Amino acid sequence: MAILSELYYNAVCLANDMKHIHTHIKGRKFDMIHNICNEYYEKASKDADDLVELAIEYNESVMNANLAAEVIKYKPTNLKSYEYEEAINTVYNVIKNYIEKLEYALTTNLDSDVENLLQEYLRYWKKENNYKNKVRMEV
Repeated sequence: MAILSELYYNAVCLANDMKHIHTHIKGRKFDMIHNICNEYYEKASKDADDLVELAIEYNESVMNANLAAEVIKYKPTNLKSYEYEEAINTVYNVIKNYIEKLEYALTTNLDSDVENLLQEYLRYWKKENNYKNKVRMEV
């Protein structure tokens, strides 16, 4: 599979997981997780939009976003509800997966301007996970 379209599908899955947690959080930290997941949903959606346009620019075949999880064999999170700890751990792991996909893409032979964009995405998500979300997971 072409790397930019694969990244696109991963960004779509990240956005969808964030939207799911956003709408299924419960408990006393509802507002906090609800807002965090909304921010991540919006950022991942923006990443996805840029990535699909790049994929098409580079003549990669791109399927309907509804098929993203199936195409990359992604298992979405799907709990009926999330308490704070389950939510933040799931958020962390979903973002970790996306980080790994971005890091892998940067080992391929992409044009330097595309690499720069992916490095910007990577910097944002690594800061969110390796700083903010790690602190949020501390007991």
